[in-house]
Amino acid sequence: MKNTLKGLGLFLFALTIIMGGANSASATITTSALAVTSDGVLTLNGLLTSAVNLGTVTTTGAMNIGTIMTTGAITIGGAQTSGAVSIGGGVQTGTITLGGGTGAQTLNIGTGGTGVKTINVGTSAIDNVITIGTATGVASLSLLSGTGDMAITSVDDISINGGSTGSIINLGTSAFAHVINIGVNAVGNTVNIASGGTVANAVNIGTGAIGNVVTIGNVTGTTAVNINAGTGASTFAVTSTGTLTLGGVAATGIVTVYGGTSAANKLFTNVAGGTIAIGNAAATGATTINGSTLAGTNSLYDNATTSLITIGGGLTTGTLTLGKTTQTGVTVINGSTNGANTLFDNVAGGSISIGTVATGAINIGAGSAVHAITVGSTDGAGSLSLKYGTGALIVTPTPNTTVVQNELSFHLVPITGGASTEVVTFTGLRTTAAVVCTLNTATTAAMTGLTADSVSSANQITFTFYKGAGVATDPGASTVGCMIHNI
Repeated sequence: MKNTLKGLGLFLFALTIIMGGANSASATITTSALAVTSDGVLTLNGLLTSAVNLGTVTTTGAMNIGTIMTTGAITIGGAQTSGAVSIGGGVQTGTITLGGGTGAQTLNIGTGGTGVKTINVGTSAIDNVITIGTATGVASLSLLSGTGDMAITSVDDISINGGSTGSIINLGTSAFAHVINIGVNAVGNTVNIASGGTVANAVNIGTGAIGNVVTIGNVTGTTAVNINAGTGASTFAVTSTGTLTLGGVAATGIVTVYGGTSAANKLFTNVAGGTIAIGNAAATGATTINGSTLAGTNSLYDNATTSLITIGGGLTTGTLTLGKTTQTGVTVINGSTNGANTLFDNVAGGSISIGTVATGAINIGAGSAVHAITVGSTDGAGSLSLKYGTGALIVTPTPNTTVVQNELSFHLVPITGGASTEVVTFTGLRTTAAVVCTLNTATTAAMTGLTADSVSSANQITFTFYKGAGVATDPGASTVGCMIHNI
């Protein structure tokens, strides 16, 4: 006890000399242990310009301030207007903890006053590892800035991740109109969106139910835009009265639309009452529509039932070609089954050629149906020329005996036989008609011919049949071919 009182007396004496004296003085007190307790306020002060040092030469142990306080406040430099407040420093390798207790606390750093603070955390030029916040429970983190902007810079990678499957990462979702730039600089970036991983992603751009304007790519220089899809298909959809445009109106490059190599490719199959235009009405280039090269069926307007189909409707001095000059397949042009089908009705001063280089048969109305076939007209100085070579002109009419006045007609006349002379009645035959007949078929062998007298009486022609050297002979059941110009 005596030593304790002695030490306390010396301590108080030293404090009086160091801090409370009117004149400058100094003293050093060294003791093995010292405890100072006050029932009131304990104040340790120096002069206005002096330094108050606590533990400045202590190298080990602990220096505690308010370690058993449960209420109240601990203030360090609360009235300081200039200078610096330093906690830790030098070559310290230990841990500095602020607010490390287990109670709920609010830690304020640079929150007081109206003066602008510059707050640096780990800014020295060293490989610091800085962690802010925690991913535990409902912990949250807010980074705020005013008009001075916010910059997050790394010399390597920057990762922004959600901590769970249901996490949402938002950029520019506040109630303000933003400009959001990704990869905007002048050095050339590679911008990847949902391009990695092994699980399928859903990538939405401008899909909100609002009138967005979405632009992908630009028309500068060699800019290229590639849109790829796998077996899940690719859809370009415009609803209502919107317009879908592929290619630019002033483009000079090539626009290619590919389809499936073995699938059923379609264009405009949804158009019911609208119009479909392919190519420009003022185009000077070539338009080619290719079809199957194998056994497939190429069709145009197969669904048209009562509409008008025009091919080359605006053609003036050009050439319209159907089929190829070296084609070996079949070209079929079908017409209406009960309408008036026409070919080249607009040709006034030009010529019309059909089969000019053909070596096969050219058939017009050769089917089994009943046809009325007209070649040529009686207008003006019109003429009809039938030409043939050494293969002869063959007229094969159905047996008939009806003629038309002022017309040239061909007849296959049935002969019943039984006599060398037979009279055949022709309806409408004039006595002035010119008649040329030949024996077509005969039952009796070696028949040499016949004579067809000029019309013996109105509507009648007398045939006399011969065998050998002019011997009148019954030909049996026979047919005679006649050309009659009923003038």
